[in-house]
Amino acid sequence: MYREETARALVGAQVVIVTPFDESMALDLAGLQKQVRFLIDGGIRRGTGVLIPFGSTGECASLTLDERKRGLEAVVEAAAGEVPVMVGANESGTAMVIELVQHASSVGADAAMILPPYYMTPSLEAMIRHFEAIAEATDLPIIVYNNPDILGVDVPLEQLARLGEIQHVVGIKECTWIMDKLRLVAANLGDRLLIINGNGETQEPFGYMSGSVGFVTAIANFAPRFSVAVHQAGVSGDTTRGMELYHMCRPWSALLTGVAARDGAGQAISLVKATMEILGWPHMTPRLPLYPLADADKELLHSTLEQMPLVDTCPEP
Repeated sequence: MYREETARALVGAQVVIVTPFDESMALDLAGLQKQVRFLIDGGIRRGTGVLIPFGSTGECASLTLDERKRGLEAVVEAAAGEVPVMVGANESGTAMVIELVQHASSVGADAAMILPPYYMTPSLEAMIRHFEAIAEATDLPIIVYNNPDILGVDVPLEQLARLGEIQHVVGIKECTWIMDKLRLVAANLGDRLLIINGNGETQEPFGYMSGSVGFVTAIANFAPRFSVAVHQAGVSGDTTRGMELYHMCRPWSALLTGVAARDGAGQAISLVKATMEILGWPHMTPRLPLYPLADADKELLHSTLEQMPLVDTCPEP
């Protein structure tokens, strides 16, 4: 059905890497490679994590296909086989997704994380045709990405089950905010598909307790050791440690949720980048239509980071 060994490695802290831009807002490939090595040095490796370049947090919507291709090549080179690379291949048109996944396969990526078509709320038939066309064009393992905020609909269990039958689909990234939905998806599909908690540390250790095999994280961009600790607590069933880590990141997560609720979901990306900027990372200005975090929010962010352990500053050149 799919490449078993590759699929088994798509577990743990799955880092949606932020995308650095230089002073002219061009893609900063050297900066991107530095981030990859930082994550690997922080413990994001095969068996503990996955790198996801050009997902939503990577500002995929404001990048050209060419930029994403060149950026992926830089990420795969820097990863050097030490950690799986699962490209975010999200576009409103199926042909563009196929172009991205075929390129990803050709340069050595391990998998692709793909949204259903999202410009208009998709029907089940549209989703099936979308993923079947992609699967016919590549043998790259596919994670179906259910994101209600982008799609305008929370794809129900029955439809996810149908998408999971398509060739090369190996798992579901479930971004529902309803924990009962995540539990149902894991209980019903976890015997044949990888179920990944798409809402990160804010739903851990509950995701692992529900049967997920990993979680998608923005926090790992600046705190990879923290995210690896969350994974280790989850897979070992150490709920005491898991809850301790949950409460440690709650202030930062609450700030993220507040910014997104007030200014729109995309501005959560600006908060992640502002966090990294405070910790010494250069070139963290987001591309329009996103904009830098407000000064008042930055002040809150400074005090919030003081409450969060295992946060790492940018390494020296």
